[in-house]
Amino acid sequence: MFLDLKENVQQDFDSGDSVKDPAYDHIQEDHHSDSDNEQEKNGSDESNFENNEEHGQPMHKILKRKVGKRVKIDRFYEIRDIISEPVSYKVYSQTIDKLGLKFKKPINDTCNNCDIFHNHINISKTADARKKYENLLAAHHTEAETAYESKKLDKLKLPGHTHMECDVDHATIKIFKKKCLFTIHVPRDWYNLVRSARTKRTTTAKQKHKIEETNPTEKISLRRRDFIVNCISEITPKYEYKNEGSNRSKNFAFHFVVNGAKVRVCKHFFVSTLSISTTMVRTALKELNTEGMVKSDTRGRHGHQKSTSTAILKVIRQLIELIARIESHYLGAKTSREYIDGSLNLATLYRLYKKM
Repeated sequence: MFLDLKENVQQDFDSGDSVKDPAYDHIQEDHHSDSDNEQEKNGSDESNFENNEEHGQPMHKILKRKVGKRVKIDRFYEIRDIISEPVSYKVYSQTIDKLGLKFKKPINDTCNNCDIFHNHINISKTADARKKYENLLAAHHTEAETAYESKKLDKLKLPGHTHMECDVDHATIKIFKKKCLFTIHVPRDWYNLVRSARTKRTTTAKQKHKIEETNPTEKISLRRRDFIVNCISEITPKYEYKNEGSNRSKNFAFHFVVNGAKVRVCKHFFVSTLSISTTMVRTALKELNTEGMVKSDTRGRHGHQKSTSTAILKVIRQLIELIARIESHYLGAKTSREYIDGSLNLATLYRLYKKM
């Protein structure tokens, strides 16, 4: 018991704090029972983990879970009979990414007061003394969390348009733009009047902006191709002279509907307004069938992709879930994310997986 107590207290002082509580000196190294010796000799199935949340780091940098550095290899052999042959390194890496794990050496997010309170709790001989230091530790966590939230609110209450407020406004705009279905694009010739072919009518910048708002510009290839084809008409000349074996293609006219009337525009104005390339126009015309309908996009739908069975992926996730999780510190106590302490990398985990 005393050996385990000493190890727990020693882990609390691994955070780099130079000040230790005097009560730590009361722990003697030669006080341990036979059961402790047997446990030290045989090893334990459960891995010891330390707190891993990074001190002083913003929350968006520690959103991913972290993998433990002390992982018992024997735990990986519990389901060894399920897998016939190992998967590739790429599949294993993709599984790690889907689980949201991050490989980084942890830094304890505890202050000197936290270490002292934990030390007193571990060496308390009576229940009253243990309860006392647990209450002090809880009050310390509450005070630290309140100070953290108060400081964050004070930054937003600064007078004028501060840098903090500017970042918040820009973040709100970015979120709104991601939710918007339409692409916001400003062509190079936005403020110029564009002449339509063989007519004297012009399309103003205001009319062009209205065209961009009403036309479907979301990233749906089939719907966009239908719209492009409807805005293009084939030009059939009265007289046509071609040499034998000529590869000359057909001529097309481009137009938009402005105020209920078709307005013919040049090709550059057409692709610039819709924020597309000429390749997309050629592809839409190429996929047009004899009935005037655009064929569906079949890219990536041939059905012969090399895939890994769901049973093997499930086993890999079970292997990763064998690593024990730890509780986050007071700054992230309200989060629902799980954390795993350690400094393993992906290559090491993959080697352990292949040795099964």
